This record gives sequence, structure tokens and C-alpha cells, in this order.
Amino acid sequence: MANRRISELQEQAGLQLAEDDLLTVVNVSEPDPGLKNKKLTISGTKAYLNIHYLPRTGGTISGSTVIQNDLTVSGATSIAGLAVTDLLTVSGILVQNNATVSGTISGTNITGGAIEGSTVKAVTFTGTTINSVTGKFSTLLSGVTVTGTSALFTNATATNITGTTVTGTTANFTTVNAVDLNVTDDLEITDDLGVGGDLTVTGTVEGKGTVSGAIITGGTKILSPLITGATIVGTTTVSGATVTGTSALFTNATATNITGTTVTGTSALFTNATATNITGTTITGTNVKSTNVTGVNIIGTTLVSGATISGDTGQFTNVTAQDFTVQDDFIVADDVTVGGDATVTGTLEGKGTISGAIITGGTKILSPLITGATVVGTTTVSGVTVTGTHALFTNATATNITGTTVTGTTANFTTVNAVDLNVS
Repeated sequence: MANRRISELQEQAGLQLAEDDLLTVVNVSEPDPGLKNKKLTISGTKAYLNIHYLPRTGGTISGSTVIQNDLTVSGATSIAGLAVTDLLTVSGILVQNNATVSGTISGTNITGGAIEGSTVKAVTFTGTTINSVTGKFSTLLSGVTVTGTSALFTNATATNITGTTVTGTTANFTTVNAVDLNVTDDLEITDDLGVGGDLTVTGTVEGKGTVSGAIITGGTKILSPLITGATIVGTTTVSGATVTGTSALFTNATATNITGTTVTGTSALFTNATATNITGTTITGTNVKSTNVTGVNIIGTTLVSGATISGDTGQFTNVTAQDFTVQDDFIVADDVTVGGDATVTGTLEGKGTISGAIITGGTKILSPLITGATVVGTTTVSGVTVTGTHALFTNATATNITGTTVTGTTANFTTVNAVDLNVS
């Protein structure tokens, strides 16, 4: 074939060239005169071009490479190191060792054996261990055991919650151990609730086991078989088999046993109440024992005892006190024993014995046996036997009157034994 220009040659497909086919280079002002009239095989040409260009398949790049447009890889890519200065979109990522990220990792599901970070925000967490300095869960935290120095929840459901401070809107736990616990809604515990510091719940506190804390405050109710703390404050109701505290401030308290230095409430319904001070608008109980019992209404089915008992209305089975003061009527189904003074502005009526240093009834003193150093009845003193050093009556009706001095406006006696007897 005579010499022809390339543009005059028919198209040759690359696959039609054999390795030993020759290419002839003719001097057409080529930059390398050494190539003049050189003949190159196809294989030699490829070897020459491989020095400066990548082959169709395979090859190695040494040095830096800059890709100015898109890079599409259909197979696997192995990279010793990767630095991305712009957005990286990956459909899936698998890290076999450690992944250290100085920025933010976000996703719907982040799964791993251990996820550690100063701040973690995610919709769903699944993993064996989550260790963090702070954590905020806006909707729900659920797990068998949740442990942390500070735990701030909107909703928390777990078998065990342990932390220095636990704060949340709604919390349903099996067991809680914390230094301080603040819940802005209801709190229900299916087991024990132990707080080393303060327990504050704006809604209902309900524990199936023991509820304990330095200060226990329930906005609506505190319900548990055993409630124990230095200070117990219930806005509406405190109910438990045993309530123990240094200071107990209730609106309504219903318990089998109340024990504390000071027990104060609007309505207190006890089976047994023992405290240094019991104060309330209405105090009702089977046994109310205190150094000081003060209330508008004091109703004890079995026993009310204390150094000082004072109130507007008192209805007891037994009363034992050092000093006794009631601002209205006072009826006792059995004995009234007062080591000091017994003073009632209304009617003082005992089905058994009424005794005290000074016994004063504003309207009436009625009992089978009335005995005291001084017995003062404004209107009526009536009993089978009235005994005292001084008996000052307006009206006295008794089978036996015995005293050093007996004085009265009207006296109807069967027997009078006195050193002095003055009847006006």
C-alpha cells in the first residue's frame, strides 16, 4: 500500500490490531527527530504509552491525583487513608475497628458495641453500652439498666435507674437509686425507690416497695407500703402502711403507722401515729401517741396520748396526757387520765374515770368517777364519786362528794365528806 494520510485510511478497530503489527512514524515535523521513519509494534506502543497514561484495565498511580469532576466506582475501593473536605454521601458504612469523628455523626439508627461521645443525639439507639457525659432524651428512654451521673428524661422506662441526679417528665421504673430525683409528672415504681438526696414529683409518687429520700415531696399523692425520709411533704394525699420522717407535712395522710418528730397535716387518718409533734386540722387514728397533739378535730378510736393534747373537738376511747385542752366538747368512751391539767370549754364526758391535777369543764363534767386536786365545773358536775381538794361547782350531782373544800351554787349529794362545805 502506497503512503497515505491517516485521514485517508479506513477505520481500524483496536481489536483488529495484533501484537506484532507495526506502526510507521514518518517525519512530519515531529518533536522528536529520533522517531523519524521508526517502526513501532502495537505491544511496544502500549508499553510506551503506559509510562504516561493509565491502561484500560489495571495500572498503578504513584504520586498525587486530582479528579476535578465526578468519580464513579462500580466495585470495591480500598484506601489506606481518606480525607474528605466536602459532603460525603454513603449508602452504608461498616467500621471493623475504631471510628473517631471530630464532628457530628447523625442517623436514624446507630448500632455498635460501644458508642462514646460527649454529646449524642439520635432517634433510635441500639447497642450494648452507651457511655456519655450528658444525654437529653426528648421522648423515651427504655432499657433494663440505665446508669449515669445526670439523667434528664421526658419519658423513662427501665428495670433499674441508677444515677446521681435523675430528672424527667414521666418515669415508670422497677427500681430507682439516685442522689436526687426530680419528675415533673407521675412516678410509678414497681419495686423500691431509694433516693439519697431529695425526691420531688409534681404528680403522683407510687412505689410498690419502699419510698425513701432525704426530702420526699409529692404534688398529688405519695403512695407506698413504707415511706421514710427526714421530711415528707404531700400536697394532697400520703398513704402507706408505715410513714416515718423527722418532718411530715400532709394535706391528707392515711397510714397504719406514722412515726416522726413532727407530723403536720390538714387531714390525718392513722392506725398508729407516733411523733414528737402531731398537728393537723383533722387527726383521726386508732393510736395517736405524741408529746404534743394539736388539731381542730382529734378523733382516736383507741388511744390518744401525749404530754399536751389540744384541739377544738376530741372524741377518743382513751386519753393519756400531761396537759389536755379542748376548745369544744370532749367525749371519751373510757378513761381520761391527765397528769397535769384537763381543760374543756364545752362538755367533758368520760365513760370511765376522769382524772387530772386541775379538771375544768366549761359546760359539764360528766363521769362515774371524777378525781383531781381541783375540780371546776361551770354548769354541771355529775358523777357517782367526785373527789378533790377543791371542788367548785355551779351545779353538782353525785352520789359521793369528797374533798377538803366543796363549794357550789346548787349541790345535790347523797353523801358529802368535806372539811369545809359552802353551798350558796
